[in-house]
Amino acid sequence: MDEGLLGKARRIIRLAAFCLMYPVAKGLDAQGIPILVYHGIDSKGRTPYAISPGKFMRQMQYLKMAGYSTTKAKDILAFVEGTNRKGVSREILLTFDDGYQDFIKWGLPVLRENGFSALVSVVTDCCDLADLGRRCSQFDSAALSWNEVKKIRRAGVEIASHGISHRRLTQISQEEKEREIKESKTRIEKKLDEPIDTFCYPFGAFNEDTVVMAKASGYRLGLTTEMGLVKKNDRAATLKRITIDDDLSLVEFKAMMTPAGEWYYRLRGLILGE
Repeated sequence: MDEGLLGKARRIIRLAAFCLMYPVAKGLDAQGIPILVYHGIDSKGRTPYAISPGKFMRQMQYLKMAGYSTTKAKDILAFVEGTNRKGVSREILLTFDDGYQDFIKWGLPVLRENGFSALVSVVTDCCDLADLGRRCSQFDSAALSWNEVKKIRRAGVEIASHGISHRRLTQISQEEKEREIKESKTRIEKKLDEPIDTFCYPFGAFNEDTVVMAKASGYRLGLTTEMGLVKKNDRAATLKRITIDDDLSLVEFKAMMTPAGEWYYRLRGLILGE
């Protein structure tokens, strides 16, 4: 079968699966907190996992209409640890990995319009290069400069570390790993003059070494890209998130806020062996 037709067939099957699962799953959506992970918001689609500004706006409008409110990283920590939290119905954490500059143009205005907050994870070398007017070689789109990071922080956006150079931590030496995790935290804290408690694993790649190292460096939360909702008693150092990209329809997006997303990916894993 032609690759284009095969891709369309897979998408139709996926959409059908979500449409079947969603009505059952939506009644269970208070069982956990969704942490969404975005990357670029790009009208030209230059960045991996980029979402169009129009689709991002419609998703935020849906979340507001559906009664969701955004929460903070410290509240996620309190939830998983079972301290000082009551109900979690319709709470959500919006995260943006890589620290793309397009967050200021397309992301922040839409978040403000809908009364939402967010957490942005930055790559420190890329912010350094942006200060010099240069583009980070790891990305196809411009990164936030440190002045822009400070600007969005003043606007209420939380900042997290995404490493020094966005390297896959499971494929580098212990010394390099420690530098990526520990030094990135120190650099951001020095720039912002405040503690940084959250680490977003580059590429979502982690192992026990990286978890231990992140905790020893002073991080309280570790965010992966493993699919799922955050539930009470989950390990704070390896919390699941839901990756959002431009390929998701609004129906699928709605379903991802519920256990339907987890069900779908488990089913796909069983069928495809992924």
